[in-house]
Amino acid sequence: MFGFLLRNVFHGRKIITASSSYMLFNNEPSISRLSNALRFFETSAHCQSFTASYLIKKLGFSQESALKLSKHVLFKTPEKPDSVISFLEEKDDKAVKVLQRSPFIISYDLNSYVTPNFNILLENGVPKSNIINAFYLYPNTFLTNSDYFKEIVNKVKERGFNPLEFKFLLAVAVVTKNSKSNWESKFDVYKKWGLSEKQIWEAFLKYPCVMEASQDKIAKTMEFLINTMGIEPSAIANQGSVIGRSLEKLIVPRGLFVQDLISNGLAIKFTLSSLFDISEQLFVKRFVYRFEDKVPELLKLYKQKVDVAVGGKYKTQRIHRTFPWLF
Repeated sequence: MFGFLLRNVFHGRKIITASSSYMLFNNEPSISRLSNALRFFETSAHCQSFTASYLIKKLGFSQESALKLSKHVLFKTPEKPDSVISFLEEKDDKAVKVLQRSPFIISYDLNSYVTPNFNILLENGVPKSNIINAFYLYPNTFLTNSDYFKEIVNKVKERGFNPLEFKFLLAVAVVTKNSKSNWESKFDVYKKWGLSEKQIWEAFLKYPCVMEASQDKIAKTMEFLINTMGIEPSAIANQGSVIGRSLEKLIVPRGLFVQDLISNGLAIKFTLSSLFDISEQLFVKRFVYRFEDKVPELLKLYKQKVDVAVGGKYKTQRIHRTFPWLF
């Protein structure tokens, strides 16, 4: 609305034609609208300046980050953000870290959103320490409508998740992020790659991350593991944590590299977890340095696989070999 009004006042660097100008500036409603528009911009500029200053002084943001963020998170006075910080500090000493991670929380009415959801979890036997850690990791989850949040918590319990385990909260966070249609679409992707509904639910119970990844990520990961590495769908379901790993940075380079080791006649036993759930340092130690005496220049070969994986340069090809040593 305001942009339209101002475009009618100015055209490039020139003021609009005399007759139009006369009509605009001698028309009471137009003057009123222009005045309101200018006041709006002045107020917004003031709020943005105050917000940026608050973020820098209270939360330790850099000036650049604070100015960028203040375009999206605005408040006129310190009362509301101060109350948010006070609320979080009552729960734990990680208040500033939470707000640095998700600063938009500072503009919410926590009494309407977060507090009721905290209480719902406590009533369902979730340890307070777990709730605080989950809030630090998944703050968006706690900004869900309380009635809907309660429904999700009940569904997660019904699926067999233990409220005493942190995985319970991870499952709540994952379900909260998915709409019904999105959830069903992800199920369809897994089914396309050979998993039954029962296997998918069992995988979710063990590894909630299997439903956190996007449909595209799930499809590409399943395609690589099944078509390129020859891994059975059931093995993926049993060790579903692999779905949460980066395809280009981790799954593809390690998968291609291990294939080359096997092609060189090395009998390697591994699980998906032992291959993809370990640190880069440990992977290099177990799979690169360990076999360097048998296959020269392995580190160079591994780095080549990393380069191939970047940007999806690798080609997915169906192979006729499975890995019987997967257990």
